[in-house]
Amino acid sequence: MPENEIDSQEPNLVPAWQQEEAERLRREAALLTTRATILVQGNSGTGKSTFAITGGYPIVLAFEYKTRFLAPLINPNAKVVPIDNQKTFENVMERIAKMTTEDGHYERFVVDSFSDLTERAPDIFGISYPLTYSDYGTIGQKALALIDVLQKSCLPTIVICRSEDKEFGKYHRTVPSSLGKSATALPAKCMLTAEARYDERLEWILDTNPDIYAQRSGLPWVPPIWKGTANDYLALIEGRSGRIVDKSERAL
Repeated sequence: MPENEIDSQEPNLVPAWQQEEAERLRREAALLTTRATILVQGNSGTGKSTFAITGGYPIVLAFEYKTRFLAPLINPNAKVVPIDNQKTFENVMERIAKMTTEDGHYERFVVDSFSDLTERAPDIFGISYPLTYSDYGTIGQKALALIDVLQKSCLPTIVICRSEDKEFGKYHRTVPSSLGKSATALPAKCMLTAEARYDERLEWILDTNPDIYAQRSGLPWVPPIWKGTANDYLALIEGRSGRIVDKSERAL
């Protein structure tokens, strides 16, 4: 029998536990291609933009007019990108898709805000009033397409969205707000969802498990109340969900 046929019939000498470990590492390595995308919602004036923009070097996709003036005051290192028309929107999407970590020192994207993106979409994309049912669908598709591109980008993302309070039978819930229904898809697309609010004892915080919030999307290793920086929060979210842990760390 030829030697190569003998070799092909040799049993797999790699122990099963090593094969399982290699497969686990392969799956974890695949997660490295997806950066954290978190949803920060809350009523106006609850510190959403301040949290998302403060510290580090963010790229702020500024759909909200006041963000264009406040962002440099909150963080002089922030790069503010105003988006007012479809050409700019498409160019920004293309640049995000091609961007690599070697293209600069920026650390995260901030969408401020998803609510304003949808509300200004008729002007941005040249959609005439009155809006039809299909127009609302087009607006939602374009807005969520931006989120999809950001999720595949080389940087983590904070998506800001205003909240609205709704009654569902006897339950009172706080949900993301947008023109149309596209914002309702954000909690399922983003990991995780947090509500920005003011606490009398803790002051400005992010809460991933508020009493009146129905669409909870938490991670077991992330504290439900956060007062730290945006960069630290994103690093914490990614730290145990996507990073391959060295064997020496597993024993800790």
